[in-house]
Amino acid sequence: MSNTPPDSKLPATASKDDHDVIYTLRTAHQNQTQLVIMADKKAHILIGVISVILTILFTKFDLQSDLRASFILPFAVFLLLEVIAVVLALLVIIPSTKRFNTPPDIENMANPLFFGFFTNYPQEEYVDFLLKRVDDNDAARRALVTDLYQIGCILKKKYRLLRYSYLSATIGILVPLLTGLVISFTP
Repeated sequence: MSNTPPDSKLPATASKDDHDVIYTLRTAHQNQTQLVIMADKKAHILIGVISVILTILFTKFDLQSDLRASFILPFAVFLLLEVIAVVLALLVIIPSTKRFNTPPDIENMANPLFFGFFTNYPQEEYVDFLLKRVDDNDAARRALVTDLYQIGCILKKKYRLLRYSYLSATIGILVPLLTGLVISFTP
């Protein structure tokens, strides 16, 4: 039998210098970065599919002679909704380069890990600042969590736009298709 108190039998994972927290944050950060890449790829795919469909439509049909008057409105709705879908998908992939109000003091920078902030300062000043600011695990965690939050805000916007883009593309195909079927089967 051991005479050690129960408190000293804590597992090694409970120690203060354990790196599980930083690994968890880094994993979440990597996952969010992958979601940003995935959103951009989905937007590219949608733009490609719509471009192919529109190219085929405009090269295979002489719209003025082949399109019956009753199909002009559904075709116009299709074109409008597909253009909206492409514009929304473009908004997902176009880089946002807003000019942030750079505080004169580097200590007041909102996110030291985001290039939109730190590139406003000279390299030497930024490196010195970051080395002083991120000098322990807690400081590194704070910087990573701030960056994680801001990536999440970007993701929220990208996926909202992507959702609207896909909905517009889907409605743009379904409405004219259903309208065309109704027109075709009505005397």
